[in-house]
Amino acid sequence: MAVTAGRLECQSQRHLFNIGFAGQLVVGAARAWLTGFGDWEAVESRFLKACGPQRGPEALACLVAVLDALTRSTRRPVRVKRPPSFGLSHDEWLIVQMVAAGQDGDRPALAAMLCVLFRRHEAERLQELLESLAEHLLAVGLAIARQAPERPEERGGGAPELLVACG
Repeated sequence: MAVTAGRLECQSQRHLFNIGFAGQLVVGAARAWLTGFGDWEAVESRFLKACGPQRGPEALACLVAVLDALTRSTRRPVRVKRPPSFGLSHDEWLIVQMVAAGQDGDRPALAAMLCVLFRRHEAERLQELLESLAEHLLAVGLAIARQAPERPEERGGGAPELLVACG
């Protein structure tokens, strides 16, 4: 990490500082939901406040459906960092990038990323939910920038990742 003009910057893109507020909302919700650490009511309140009263409830419902699917129907255990880690696991980064692809309207990229975590029938159902979540976030000005994947040598160490078993 480096401090530039009073601002903290991290060299790795897999860092909470580099995914913007919308990405931080998604990762915070994912960590609270998937690990059970943290206060879900606070996460929910923060998400609803950021999205506003008109779009917030529906956006949150889409996010919760995706997070629920991550706990029960993934191809493999999902790796998440334990709060309050500033680093992102590959799966957390992937979730944020799926929302970003939905915001860009890049359906093929979103479908490909979904297939990394989910079987085809579940991926098709979740694609609509992620596109809806992406639309809601974008409509209230919460855009997520797409990022190219890092090569393994670019990834730093950091906090250990937790496995979330699928039920």
